[in-house]
Amino acid sequence: MKFLNSKTAGLMADTLCGILLSAAACMALFSLLQYGEGFGSCLLFVLTDFALIVIFTRKWWILPALIAAGALLTALAAWLLGSADETFGAVAAFFRWCAQPYHDAAPDDVSAFLWRLIIALPVCLAVFAYFRKLFCFPPLPFVSAALLVWVYLHKTADVWYVLIALLFVVFVSDAKARGARISRDGSEGISSAMLSVSAVIVMPVVLLAAFLCAPQKDGDWQCKPFVNAVQDIGDYLGIGDGRLAAGGSFSLTETGFSPLEQRLGGNVTVSNKLTLKVKTDTPVCLAGAVFNTYDGKSWYDSQPLERFRYTNFIWQGKRNEAFDIGKPSDGRMRELFGQISKSVEMEVECRLQGRTLFAAGRLQELTGEKPDTADVFFNNQAELFTLKPYSSLMYRFRTVVADRKADRFDTNMRELERLAEDCADEGWDAAAAEYLQLPDTLPQSVYDAAEEAAQGCETPYQKAAAIEKWLADNCVYTLTPGMPDDGDFVASFLKQKKGYCVYFASAMTVMARCLGLPARYVIGFALQRSPLSDANNAYVATNATAHAWTEVYFKGIGWMPFDATNWDSDDEAVIESGLSQSGSGYIPQPLPAPSPSAVISGVQTDSRSGGVPLAAVVSVLCVSAAIALIALIRYLGLFAKGCYGRLCRKYDNAGDKLNACYAKVIRQAAFLGVRRQPSDTIQTLARRIDDALDNGAMSDVCRAVEVMRFGQKEPSEQDVKRMCEFSLELERLLRVKLGFRRYLWRRILRLPGGRKIASGKDKP
Repeated sequence: MKFLNSKTAGLMADTLCGILLSAAACMALFSLLQYGEGFGSCLLFVLTDFALIVIFTRKWWILPALIAAGALLTALAAWLLGSADETFGAVAAFFRWCAQPYHDAAPDDVSAFLWRLIIALPVCLAVFAYFRKLFCFPPLPFVSAALLVWVYLHKTADVWYVLIALLFVVFVSDAKARGARISRDGSEGISSAMLSVSAVIVMPVVLLAAFLCAPQKDGDWQCKPFVNAVQDIGDYLGIGDGRLAAGGSFSLTETGFSPLEQRLGGNVTVSNKLTLKVKTDTPVCLAGAVFNTYDGKSWYDSQPLERFRYTNFIWQGKRNEAFDIGKPSDGRMRELFGQISKSVEMEVECRLQGRTLFAAGRLQELTGEKPDTADVFFNNQAELFTLKPYSSLMYRFRTVVADRKADRFDTNMRELERLAEDCADEGWDAAAAEYLQLPDTLPQSVYDAAEEAAQGCETPYQKAAAIEKWLADNCVYTLTPGMPDDGDFVASFLKQKKGYCVYFASAMTVMARCLGLPARYVIGFALQRSPLSDANNAYVATNATAHAWTEVYFKGIGWMPFDATNWDSDDEAVIESGLSQSGSGYIPQPLPAPSPSAVISGVQTDSRSGGVPLAAVVSVLCVSAAIALIALIRYLGLFAKGCYGRLCRKYDNAGDKLNACYAKVIRQAAFLGVRRQPSDTIQTLARRIDDALDNGAMSDVCRAVEVMRFGQKEPSEQDVKRMCEFSLELERLLRVKLGFRRYLWRRILRLPGGRKIASGKDKP
């Protein structure tokens, strides 16, 4: 016989409701008797009485089960209500009294405890009989309302606990009444007991979510971690505003190093306005933005980025991947890398108004007060940012950076690359797919220059270092290189051989890609010694020290920076007049050091609540319910015929609607194993999708996209409707191809993993 049969389920639900209702009733009774007991104490008395009642009305094994459950609930309630010392003191005194050989006189606390048990017993008996023998739902809401009013008038401090308990009782009892009505009508369905148990499971989540997320008087949320968890789930599933903000706001335009804005190069005039104050023993360049695509005239991001909250444990894998944490993975390789890298700690005060946090290397730990670490996000290009702009930022981080000045660096690096040849590295495959892009119009002279610079080099690192040295030896740094010509920017620079950091970094990145080295273009700030302080660890950045450099990915090792301008951080910075006067010198305000137990893998806990175990429980419950609800909504949304209607509500013109639906179709095609490559045009991608579907439907609906983007002709609403219909049919095909389990995990919940779907003959 199963434990959770209808009879046992009904007893569990009735007992739980009886305990909560009796505790509220006892609060009113004790208040009337002027005993002044709180909700936690009343709950303790009621739990004890109900254990006695149930044991005398049920089988022998119920007592130990209830004792264990009661002890756990008592401890939890006492801890939550802040009466742990009083409660445990009373329990300890009771057991000491029981252990005495003679009981002529009981201690005052024991006698008081027993007296209150006796007073609460009739209330518990009446409530137990009501739920088990005399249940009638209509009077219950009125009784609960009366108890709530009484508590509100006499025990205001506990009113929220009583309100939650009574709401729980009313809703679970309503489920029991509805189940009984179904049984009386002879309808098939779930039993009254099981319906009550279902309500018992659901109601804690609903009530906790309602009260924890209710706005406070100042308009902020009661439970920020819960709201953050919901936002993270939205980011994970790509709903809500999940993809709207996936990067910072930093640009070289605001520093003066991008005078033409829409294209690279040009003469620059920069100011010495202070932007960063930094305290560190090891100055390194601080990255603010990363770009993956070069079109001959500018750098930009061609792929949509996703955002991930830095402190959320569900993104730990993404965080490790983005910041190369755990690389190299082999023991011997880690030992070698440890000899050519070093740990760096920095305190940063950013004077720029915006959303970008500047950092470097393989970020190990991040702490801050402005912004709070829970408000910091990162993307798959290791950019750090907040969702709302700040007038200034102050934070601290610890990171690991490659030390190219270390002894035997070249020797150890060569050995690392040799060991990495046989290592599996998923990061290498991803980097090669995204960071080897070159424009079709890139002149042959750039390829020839790369080959010339790396002539005689064998390993990837030797090639990258050779390109860096060739640029440093053959090109001149100047802020006035003149206007760039209309041809390719890098080719023009390699011909003129003069420019500033933007020129050097662009050339280094493109030339590395010409040799098959995944490379990316990075912008941020370089540091110089602060004139505001005599301290050896005080550095600053100004608009004049805004910088650009290159990062190259090495298989099994990760990203490593290269800078052909040979920036010297030992030079003293120049700061605009009025900003350099400081009587006491500059020392960044230190942030409070987190306790060892407060930082776990970059996730901070609330030290004021002893580690917040309740928050973890609440988060798991609420997030589970939210995932289930969001999965249902997303499933219905994927197959709803109102796709066109949603686009109309979100976008005003047909072009934006068509672009949005086209992007959705591309994401759907990826689940069929057809993924967009950097070299794909609209038609080549459409033909590959058509080959997978064995028809020409994709090419047909994509003609409108081509006409819109290249013919500058606005599409019609009919074109948008056709794209929406194709997307709906493609979704149906995906559901068949993936099967229920894989469709749930990969399409609805969007969990990683799983093999690609082979091209089939099904036609949408």
